[in-house]
Amino acid sequence: MLMITVTYGLIMTIIVQFVSVPLVGLFTNDGAVAVSGAGYLRSYASVHFKDTLFPMECAAPAGSLISVVICVGVFIWLEHHEDKYQNISGGQWFCADRNGV
Repeated sequence: MLMITVTYGLIMTIIVQFVSVPLVGLFTNDGAVAVSGAGYLRSYASVHFKDTLFPMECAAPAGSLISVVICVGVFIWLEHHEDKYQNISGGQWFCADRNGV
């Protein structure tokens, strides 16, 4: 399942690099807005744009990446410390009934 997700993400990233202006153009008739929006979309996979607000455009993907890292870290910690949180809220926790009990 992970390989499907990664493959889909890579394919969509490549497609967006080439069709970002028409993609944003679906939501606006203003050419300047479409070009600006395309730059924002490309920022999720690009490395460098000269004379633009690229660092600010990277804030959204960087925030998403940090969020994923935090969530995965907490999930792994919870998996290894199940005894510490299993009885929270009267035993109603997402890992408390793994065996359908």
